[in-house]
Amino acid sequence: MALDVLAGTRPVRTVFGYRILTLGALLIGLGFRLLWVDGPFARTHHWNEGHYACSTINLSRYGLLDQHNDLGDDRTFSPFVPIVLWPTAWVSGWRPWGFRLPLALLGILSLWMFARLARRRWGCPPGATLAGLCTAASAPGLVYYSRNVQLDGPATAFLLTAMWFVSEKTRRARFTGWCFWACCVLAKTSFAVFGPAVLLASVASCPGDWRRARRWGQHCGIFVLGLAPAAVWTVAAFHAAPSAVGGFVLRSQERNWEAIWTAFQKTPGFFVRDFGLVGLGFACLGLAALGFLGQPHWRRLAPPAALAVCWIAFPLTYPSAYSANRYYAYPSLFALSALAGWGAWFVAGQFGRRLRLAILLGTSLLMVGVNARLYPSNYGQIRLAGPALAAARSGNDPFAAARFVSTHRVSEKATLVDYPSTMFYAGGDPNRIRCAYGDVAKAFDPAQCGAVVLNSFSQDKESERALLTRLASLGWREIAPRLWAESNKGF
Repeated sequence: MALDVLAGTRPVRTVFGYRILTLGALLIGLGFRLLWVDGPFARTHHWNEGHYACSTINLSRYGLLDQHNDLGDDRTFSPFVPIVLWPTAWVSGWRPWGFRLPLALLGILSLWMFARLARRRWGCPPGATLAGLCTAASAPGLVYYSRNVQLDGPATAFLLTAMWFVSEKTRRARFTGWCFWACCVLAKTSFAVFGPAVLLASVASCPGDWRRARRWGQHCGIFVLGLAPAAVWTVAAFHAAPSAVGGFVLRSQERNWEAIWTAFQKTPGFFVRDFGLVGLGFACLGLAALGFLGQPHWRRLAPPAALAVCWIAFPLTYPSAYSANRYYAYPSLFALSALAGWGAWFVAGQFGRRLRLAILLGTSLLMVGVNARLYPSNYGQIRLAGPALAAARSGNDPFAAARFVSTHRVSEKATLVDYPSTMFYAGGDPNRIRCAYGDVAKAFDPAQCGAVVLNSFSQDKESERALLTRLASLGWREIAPRLWAESNKGF
């Protein structure tokens, strides 16, 4: 049989070529994820990355099960991911790359598991798998969120790995899969909404179980057991801090139809930005659906279909939070990448083999090239974090004042900073640092604060001048660049 990685037939001499192309796509994905891996936690990174980096660094101060960050004693998520990040962060000397590197590697694990699932479990032809893998490797949203210091990257890696192992035949493999499922939900409890995808992956591996109620009960029972570790943590956290955890989970003020409609209005732009820019978009997804419906083993498609739609639970439950945190749909982008690959393969399949090859190779190159061009400007790695990078390279550290606070006891009171990112550079201890979550001028209270780190990239110069005038009237002094403290400290 001739070499043809594009056809839907079983390859004979294509294995080596297919693996080389897969390895190339994974290396491309790794390259994108390692770009600016040591960039400062600034602007687009000022919230989540500083928040979880503070949780990680404070494990050394308060213990593994008593995590602290800008919210104080925070029990709204388990310490599982901070514990995973702590070794490399400690080895790096708490540099940003030490936090991002393990997440980038877990992002590559997600890509690898995605390729294996698409090819061997979801029945994607080799060409469709490669097209989807190139999309997943280079799509801006997947690149950005897979290396960002937050919970979604590790949870997605565990989710896709769980879907692979639960679809195996042996009991040992299935047990491994449910362990990964438990790690997924423990990493981020809200990922329990993707449980139907894992459950269907388990049932789809046993075709005879679709119509057997007893077997469905066994699958569901094991699925529920995978939620046990996260449930134990949630109950313990609620017992320790009922108001904080309960308020975070319920957030009943979010559920109103106006907010839901606003969130859904904003949603299409998110997917168009990730797939429309690479020439695929929703048209290819529609063509992919037609290709799926024509497949004889349509039950294989149940797991990726569930993975693609389960994210809808987030905007329905927390519409306002979803509109400001689009990464809630991050795992679904992998399933949509498979759909996009199916769409490209379906279109290419209407032509001769050589033209088909040209279409798929051209699509893949377009995915890589366009994403490489638009990734920095769209997601702020250079455009928004650029001032911090430029200042650091010129020797003017934008976080010099925060670093000074981390090594000196500038006040007996708390030091006020703008965002969790600045708090991280100031040492990350919530007993010494307080966040304004924006302009420090608006949150300044001399009765509670003994020092103020001015915003790293203040956009309101008038507000800053007013704050400086007030600090001078109070007798405060600038003891370091952009760091003001009470004059009685002795600096």
